[in-house]
Amino acid sequence: MAKPAARMTIALAACLAAALPAGLAARPGAPAKGTMVLAGEIHAEGAPAGTLALYLDGELHGQVPAGAGTFEITLPRDGNAGMVSLEFAAPGLRLRSLLGGQARLSKRAGGDGRLAAAEEDGLRLSALGSAMAVLATRTGARAPATDVALARAVNAIEGWQLLSATAVLARLAAEPALLPPGFDDGLALLEDAEAFADFVQAHPAILDAATEVLDALPVAPLPPDGGGPVLVFTGARRAPGDPLHGPGLVVEREGAGYRVHDDYFDGPAYSGAVDAGGALRLMPHSPVARVNFHGPACPSQGGKPTWEVANLVQRDFRRHWRGSGVSLWQLGQDYVLSYPQCPELAPREVRMASLWAAPDMARARLLTTPRRFTSRQSLPLFCPLLLPHGDLAFEPCGQVDHVFAPDGSGVADPQGKAPQPFAWSIDAHGAMRVDYGDRASRFWILDPGDRVAQPLAWVAEGEVVGYTGTSSGQGTRVVGGLSAAGDARVAAD
Repeated sequence: MAKPAARMTIALAACLAAALPAGLAARPGAPAKGTMVLAGEIHAEGAPAGTLALYLDGELHGQVPAGAGTFEITLPRDGNAGMVSLEFAAPGLRLRSLLGGQARLSKRAGGDGRLAAAEEDGLRLSALGSAMAVLATRTGARAPATDVALARAVNAIEGWQLLSATAVLARLAAEPALLPPGFDDGLALLEDAEAFADFVQAHPAILDAATEVLDALPVAPLPPDGGGPVLVFTGARRAPGDPLHGPGLVVEREGAGYRVHDDYFDGPAYSGAVDAGGALRLMPHSPVARVNFHGPACPSQGGKPTWEVANLVQRDFRRHWRGSGVSLWQLGQDYVLSYPQCPELAPREVRMASLWAAPDMARARLLTTPRRFTSRQSLPLFCPLLLPHGDLAFEPCGQVDHVFAPDGSGVADPQGKAPQPFAWSIDAHGAMRVDYGDRASRFWILDPGDRVAQPLAWVAEGEVVGYTGTSSGQGTRVVGGLSAAGDARVAAD
């Protein structure tokens, strides 16, 4: 029997709990002293009952029963594990998530010692997170062991690979009977790169549902400003300071709307906002269309290919994961396809999605300061191009030494051509603007690089055959000019 003092304490606690308003009630599952509670979610269609395991630097720390829906598991607050990970296992299904460093998670848990999926994206176990965990391990010689290593690995994953792996894992979670002999779950199949490639080749239709798979996944809701005044989406980068030179996508706030710089030359303007689901949804102010001159066969033209016009209806941007200096986004695009030269083909709606890494632009704006550019630098120069079928663009036409003077003036020195004077400044969105008079370039330094070469996001703007517009992409800044790049290559060899 409880002692009188104990009975009084219990009764007093019950009275206090009853008197509290519902919004102030004690949070469930308060952690024991020195621990924190990870409160996450398992997202898999028809997931059976199984076990959720917690690992610290690859060593099993604890297990709890789990299934589709929410879960809770306890993690020590003190410790220096560089990588905390979770794995859910059930018959025919495994899901994995890399959470990052123990100390960072403990700090994010705050005073109440609880960390939920709304605060830490890795606590949503899904096909996407599982695909990311496997591919991030494959991009390097070993599994990521820290938050920084994980972010770098995610930045190195090709978006199409991640999209394909996510679609296959989601399908196998729903239909484990599709698994080839010798594999107990989709995660095991993905870990065998050769077997996974053979499976995809034998089941190509699974990839047709990739967009639907991504749309069904939960997202990290965006703040009302859509993630900031500027968003940069880049292709995969193998390592810091080693970008792939090529196209990109830059989204900037412009008054009450947005301007999107990509391979649509005119840099179209959009209106939109963050919707109830936490996605940034943009609608073009004026028609944005592309023409495929070799579309489907037209019966009235003897089965010859006809023109297919793709009119963009809207774009949406959904953030799925945030790491150290980088986040992972889904870019969705909705089109109406029409066939003006073949009336018997009815218009149809299509939706496409892709996955892109986005650097932390708050950090990029800190890196892109005047002191980093003053003196001699090698930067890409951009030339206007008239492409086949009337497409217009600015594209890099070589790395060129630029000398930045402290007074805001400078000179570019392209080999074999006359020097080009320019003016420079830092614009309102944290970019270095280099104005050559008839055109301008803007650059953001994306990370510190290797002290010689640094990855850049760029937007080039100007006139091509009478039309004004922009192009965007990523390239490299070489500190000290082209000779420094040559010295770096010799040293690396």
